[in-house]
Amino acid sequence: MKNFDYHEQEKNEDSSSNRLDEEANSVLKHLKQEDWRRLLDFATAQRFKPQENLINVGEKDDAVFILAEGEVQVVVKQPFFGKRVLAVIPEGSVFGEMAFFERRPRSATIQAITKGLVLRITREDFERLFAEEPYLARQLLFDFGKVLSMRNRFMASLIASH
Repeated sequence: MKNFDYHEQEKNEDSSSNRLDEEANSVLKHLKQEDWRRLLDFATAQRFKPQENLINVGEKDDAVFILAEGEVQVVVKQPFFGKRVLAVIPEGSVFGEMAFFERRPRSATIQAITKGLVLRITREDFERLFAEEPYLARQLLFDFGKVLSMRNRFMASLIASH
């Protein structure tokens, strides 16, 4: 899996300012092969195709997704402007973490750019993981928290620069 890289899609703009520091934002890279095998016991693997919606805005679902293969985009619909791509999420990152933690409806649509594979972990799956593999669950929580924090910083920097 690649490092976490989250950036706004803008044409004709230098994207280097929209990229987060790769080392600071690596997700789950510290997991060993054995940890991944154990994690698979608590996740559901799902293949997807380009243009497929993996999450739809407004849906009630408490799962978080680990993007094992492929690339997806965060899409919102805006009045008068239609569909807007807010960000691209590459292989090795996570998405759906807000609904996982908040237990509120999805705030955006996640649409596949390429074909790929996600690991879907529901809140119930995570609670089983926590009971049976507390060290692994703790590592995942820290990584999910890191993702939330870095995405928050990134969005704050975009707002400040505009």
